[in-house]
Amino acid sequence: MTITRRSGAVALLVAATLAGAASTLALALRREVVCCSARITSIERGGSPLLAAGLSAADRVRAFQALEKYRAARPLRVSDHFHRWCFDARRAPYPVNKDLQSDVARILSQSGFRQAFRGSAPLFFRSPYGWEVRQRTEKYARQHWQYEHHIDQFLATCAEIGAPLNLPIESDFGPTTVGELLEASRRSFDPSQEVNWTLAAYCAFLPEEPEWTNRFGEVCSYRSIVKAILTQPPGEGSCGGTHNQLALAHFLISPSAGRLDRSLLQQCEDYLASASHLLERGQLPNGAWTPLWAQNPTEAARSDSHPVSGDDLVRITGHHLEWISMVPAALRPSSACTGRALKFLIWALERANSATIEHDYCAYSHAAGVIQCALLQAPQGAREINRPLDAGIFQNPGSSREGSRGAAQNP
Repeated sequence: MTITRRSGAVALLVAATLAGAASTLALALRREVVCCSARITSIERGGSPLLAAGLSAADRVRAFQALEKYRAARPLRVSDHFHRWCFDARRAPYPVNKDLQSDVARILSQSGFRQAFRGSAPLFFRSPYGWEVRQRTEKYARQHWQYEHHIDQFLATCAEIGAPLNLPIESDFGPTTVGELLEASRRSFDPSQEVNWTLAAYCAFLPEEPEWTNRFGEVCSYRSIVKAILTQPPGEGSCGGTHNQLALAHFLISPSAGRLDRSLLQQCEDYLASASHLLERGQLPNGAWTPLWAQNPTEAARSDSHPVSGDDLVRITGHHLEWISMVPAALRPSSACTGRALKFLIWALERANSATIEHDYCAYSHAAGVIQCALLQAPQGAREINRPLDAGIFQNPGSSREGSRGAAQNP
């Protein structure tokens, strides 16, 4: 995201002062709350039993063996750890999962991060506009610095595993919390950014605060984000466009969905049902889906501009089964279709070695998560969310648009 700078040093100083004041106010308000509102929301997704319905006893044995291969592979990048946390949280969410708590604490501590990623700049830093999570750029990739692959991926991960907003984070720039990162994210939200992970994080942590004003003076809302996602053609976007379906699925199972009018909710359901129809049409004989899943199968077969690897098939298939497992049966492909896809993932993970999994940890993490979810035959997770009680902490600290998240990546 590139935004033209429009003000000088004075505006920088004003923005920094206002951002600091907003952060101080947020901390003061949080201290006044002796105990933040804490709750565990069990989400009745109902997808797991249907995904596992076609598995034989032999299939289940192979599935357990495949998951052991995944567990033996090491997460090498910080984004790999995000994926591993989501996998581990499927068995038990963060508040009651000691092993998960230990791994999260290690990466979020200053000493632990330095030990795990020697030579990397801090993942979390403070810019004049608030706390930031380092974003992927070509420069950082060359320097082997650690970063999140998508805007608000870290926040969405915290929401999915059930991490509380008061979870502490250590950085070379000082201590912060998940809640402060969320506040800064809301202030710096720009409608032109990638919004899928943002929607998943916001509606999980702040389901009752669907509207806010960013630091540019713009009124933002979950409704506008949802409408923006609905304009995206199926199959377009990162990971074969599957993040669009994932974001809408996360939104529909959140309390925030009840605040939308029925017409827009129907559009969300129609979007997912249409995707399921395309998946039925575009499934390969082995049960997988390619990055071209939304195209006409004949046209996709003729296309030689998009070479497809085995990892691509695992990534796209895993992403699709993940959102399918969240939504009502009426919005899914047939059980026969999803059963074939699940068996493909078991087959692929069963044949992968540690080097293959570690090379494309994202793809195999989504595959492993779906397989584990199916075997557990239980809701995919519960989220414990400690959220601020006062929406006033999200006050607009200024209208200057100087400095986007991209511009702030060099503190």
